[in-house]
Amino acid sequence: MLKGAGTEASYSAVWTSTVIVPRPLQSFDQAGARSPTPGQPLKLEVLEVSRLPAGPYTVTQAAQIISRIHGGLESIEDYRLKLKWWMGYVLRHTRAQRGMRRKTIDQIVELLHRDYGIRLSKSSLYECLKLYDVMGGDVAAYLRWIDQIKLLYERPVYWYDVQRDLLGGRNNPDVIGREEADRRDYHDAERAVEAIERIIIRAHEGNEEAAGVLEAMRQSILGLQLLGDTSGRSPRSSEYLTFVGSYPCVVCAHPAEPHHALGRRGVGVKPSDFGCVPLCRAHHNEFHGRGPQTFEMQYDVNLAEIALNLLHRYVTGCWLTMSMRRVR
Repeated sequence: MLKGAGTEASYSAVWTSTVIVPRPLQSFDQAGARSPTPGQPLKLEVLEVSRLPAGPYTVTQAAQIISRIHGGLESIEDYRLKLKWWMGYVLRHTRAQRGMRRKTIDQIVELLHRDYGIRLSKSSLYECLKLYDVMGGDVAAYLRWIDQIKLLYERPVYWYDVQRDLLGGRNNPDVIGREEADRRDYHDAERAVEAIERIIIRAHEGNEEAAGVLEAMRQSILGLQLLGDTSGRSPRSSEYLTFVGSYPCVVCAHPAEPHHALGRRGVGVKPSDFGCVPLCRAHHNEFHGRGPQTFEMQYDVNLAEIALNLLHRYVTGCWLTMSMRRVR
């Protein structure tokens, strides 16, 4: 373990060259470079990290060390983005019959696993190839884009920035294939539902930021427009309508009927059945007469929260932030 962390002076002297981050491929440093010289090996410098100076550290020393480590992490992110581009270069310049490029990539993935013990998803290589093609094989243009994004966001550039800005989104089926895009979407949707449920709970506890998010969701009809599709049809479920109608009116507790409070609306378009709340006939009519915001303020109800709770109860058997008793 290195010595000398006791004072600022000795610490600064010890820190010199404690962390060495990888330098980019030499061809990336050449302005206007489009590809490596044919037959020339690509040399990657080894990442070396020596031991940190011995602790304990002062707050100032800790901040300085972490700032250097953070700088190293930023360099590694840059390096990762550049290696992704080179993967795309290799894939574009791999022999493949016309229209068989994806099948060739699938074969490469199998060989990587079988011969090298490397598990790479096909979709990740599809993305690397797409990146190379989107940039027209121009590495200098790619580097300029990275620098511009750094200036714009004032932070390092990550792979998800590439996915969003250059590849048409993280789950673009035109890049990674429909099956993989669906798999990612399903996974993301599950995580989103969990996050929304946590936000609802925080809003119920009085968190103003969470309440603002829920209001934005309500205004955008996010959540319970949910199952609608692009054809203009909205999902129907007589079973769910019966379920909602078994609860009393959320205003007066009288017997109620399901009211389509949330969901996509338009000419000839009825909102999703999964955005219903129970309202008696009188309050149903009043809702349409006053509008949702005035109605909610008048009776101190949050129809989005009620609808989400009912749907969650229907699907999982549990309540989120409230509970209701059935009348029948």
